[in-house]
Amino acid sequence: MSLPDRAFRIVLNAEGGYANEPLDRGGPTNLGITQRTLDGWRRYHPEFPASVRDLTADHARAIYDRQYWQPAGCDFMPWPLSLAVFDMSVHSGPGRSVEYLQRALNDFGAQLEADGGFGPRTRAALNEVLIRVGAVVVALRHIDLRRSFLRAIVYGNTALGFREGNPSQARFLQGWMNRLKRLEMVVRQG
Repeated sequence: MSLPDRAFRIVLNAEGGYANEPLDRGGPTNLGITQRTLDGWRRYHPEFPASVRDLTADHARAIYDRQYWQPAGCDFMPWPLSLAVFDMSVHSGPGRSVEYLQRALNDFGAQLEADGGFGPRTRAALNEVLIRVGAVVVALRHIDLRRSFLRAIVYGNTALGFREGNPSQARFLQGWMNRLKRLEMVVRQG
């Protein structure tokens, strides 16, 4: 399987177009793709444009599928959990998104190491938890944990690995929270 159209459109809409905000730690970004990600991608796909400014939606889709959808294990998740995990994967990296999926699964009785790798143990735990509580419940828990993670970036939270926050990122917090609010609305619709 590959990235479904519905998930692609939702995340692409959340990411928006070109931005080069000096305080954004991602640097120049277009359609959710950082210049650093594009540079790495171009080692194997030199036909892609050299600058993120020149990316098209088709370019973004190819990168989203291989760099974010597949590594996060989204093919093995039902909707809308796959959307929640994919959205965080694009926004914060697939390893971070899977780590928070593992934390969410642990909240429902799984006993996983939250290592950010989507392997056989995570897949088995996911299937077990989905049978008991369903995809919407797990997706909402993933979003709640993500909300805490984003706040920790700004304010700090030692339990989440942020000894000190980074107040310079506060300017982005409301936008991040708005994104999660929109995502949560889609997830609740199933």
